[in-house]
Amino acid sequence: MDQKYKLFNKATNALIMENNEETIREKVEEMLEDKVGLIIMLEQTTEEDNVNPLLIYLHSDNYDHLSDEELEGLANNSIDLEGTMLEQHEGICQYLDIYVVAA
Repeated sequence: MDQKYKLFNKATNALIMENNEETIREKVEEMLEDKVGLIIMLEQTTEEDNVNPLLIYLHSDNYDHLSDEELEGLANNSIDLEGTMLEQHEGICQYLDIYVVAA
C-alpha cells in the first residue's frame, strides 16, 4: 500500500488533502500555477535520509520551458533555482504557505 501524506495550509493548519506522493505533488503544482500563472513542473522524492517525509522540488525541464524572466520570477518568490531539493522544497512551501507530513 502506498504511503499517504497530508498537505496542510501553514497559516490555518487546515488539511488541504491527504493522498499519495504523486497526487500531493500534482496538487502543489496546481497551487503554484494558480499563484504564479505559469505551469511549473515539480518532482517528488521520499528518500529515507530526508529531513522531511516528502520533498517536492523543481523539475529540471523547467529550464527548457520557461523564459529567463519567468525563472527569475520564481527566484524572487523564495524558490532557489540553484538550491538543493530540500532548499527548493522549503522555498515552495514558504511561498505557498503549506507543509507536508506523513499520514
